[in-house]
Amino acid sequence: MTDVPLDPLDPEAPGLDEDTRRRRRVLADMKKKSSQELFDLAVQAGIFTREGELTSPYKENSPSPYRDVLNGPALDFPILDVLRASARQEAVHYENVVEALRKRWVVSENEVLVRLRRMAQAGLTAEPERLHFHVTDQGLQAERAR
Repeated sequence: MTDVPLDPLDPEAPGLDEDTRRRRRVLADMKKKSSQELFDLAVQAGIFTREGELTSPYKENSPSPYRDVLNGPALDFPILDVLRASARQEAVHYENVVEALRKRWVVSENEVLVRLRRMAQAGLTAEPERLHFHVTDQGLQAERAR
């Protein structure tokens, strides 16, 4: 028996819903296109201008709540909001913080944990037990000063 590698984009793979099959067919079609055809498609979709520049929504400096939250200390305040909202300032498991943040933004679990630990080093949060965090008085003051 020969091991034939499975095509990870096979639209006819068993167990797929129709939306996934449709997306895989589109991706398979895109793989057949030339670079110029793909560029034309990106222009048509509003990602690039004809001159090859990214359009405003795709530029690195464009206003985006996702970029704002994922960069630098901007993630601190949404985390403090989540921790402050916990009942009686009880420690919250970091996965619950991630879940709450994902209701508004695209965040990575690892980024949230790293940020929580950095905030603990800065005195804004505390980790009374492994992976459970709460906001400190200093964190509450930083949040109010915002």
